[in-house]
Amino acid sequence: GGNGYWNEPSNWSGGVPGESDEVVIAKKVTVTLTEAVKVASLTLSDSATLHVTARPLNDVTVFDPAKYANEEARRDAVAAALWANRTIVEVTGAFVVDAGCTVQPENDKITGTPVVFKVGSASIAGTINATGMGWGWELLSEDSAERPDNDVPPGALAQHNLNGSVWLY
Repeated sequence: GGNGYWNEPSNWSGGVPGESDEVVIAKKVTVTLTEAVKVASLTLSDSATLHVTARPLNDVTVFDPAKYANEEARRDAVAAALWANRTIVEVTGAFVVDAGCTVQPENDKITGTPVVFKVGSASIAGTINATGMGWGWELLSEDSAERPDNDVPPGALAQHNLNGSVWLY
């Protein structure tokens, strides 16, 4: 298929990919993902773009300061709600972004709900570009279960052009 949504069966040679599928996007197209997905491997080549949009936070009352004893309690509740509602792209094996390809994760612009990539291994020669798409990015270890605190220095992943709103497990 051409440009379009990940969950559209006609865009794929074998239907919408599932968790045991090895996915290759090998065309100069933009594929938009709007929900969590789990696949065995994911490769972008031939100038492909994967645009991942975070789902919005359903309970916006979490932002109401009147619900909390203090500002710290409100911040903790908001962070927990956003992290619990994140959009996860899980690749149990290799996540490959060839040179000339782009991954565009985009936080929910209203609530800041993040996009998370949980990958077995990564080879990124292309660009993961979230500039202006949200707030902060983080590299997490496999066993991390909590919301990141943005404590990884920005230069640590500069060789991969990571910026903006993306977390890699």
